Amino acid sequence: MTSPVDHFIATLDQIIESPRWKDEDTPMPGRIDELAVRINDGKTYQKYRRTKEYELVIEVIESFEDALNDDWMPFQIEGLDLKKAKDFATGVRNILIQKEPESYQDEIIALHKRTKEK
Repeated sequence: MTSPVDHFIATLDQIIESPRWKDEDTPMPGRIDELAVRINDGKTYQKYRRTKEYELVIEVIESFEDALNDDWMPFQIEGLDLKKAKDFATGVRNILIQKEPESYQDEIIALHKRTKEK
């Protein structure tokens, strides 16, 4: 069985590698596989959403999914301009790889603050 973190990382990989970042002014959907579809089990997905460790991770991923899957890219994602937003997505991915789930929320909040201040 695939762990939730594996699903999160796979989705973030797809977000980071999306061709949408190359030309955000061209209308086209990003075709990012939605996390809910990737997990493919409504009960499991809801269980992940209700955990402190994963709630913020899922919210961040879904904001990127929505932005990249829209025909037009927004000017900001998660309150960050697009360059910083992509850096933030990459940083979130690194947190998921390097840290333990108990620290995800604090690490992501700190990363967002650092990224915004750059």
